[in-house]
Amino acid sequence: MKMKNYRKLFEIHLTTLVEFYRKKLQYTQEQMAEVLQISPRAYYDIKRKKNSISASVLIFLLLLMSDEELLAFRGNMKEIVAQAEQEGDLAV
Repeated sequence: MKMKNYRKLFEIHLTTLVEFYRKKLQYTQEQMAEVLQISPRAYYDIKRKKNSISASVLIFLLLLMSDEELLAFRGNMKEIVAQAEQEGDLAV
């Protein structure tokens, strides 16, 4: 399987997660961008799926999560990958 296929799968779920936490924390887009250490424009581009989430943005996102949320995130990602592989969504 190509990394490109995984990247697209992760991008969809991580973009949704970023927006979930922004709303959960009742942050504006500008505040969320600040927490993620990116510009408001970069946040907007991520939200509109024009840019992928970088490793550093992912780390800052993970730092917003409780230990329980981190474990749930890990489990959810494992399930998402397993399901996509089983359904052949990640085929080359």
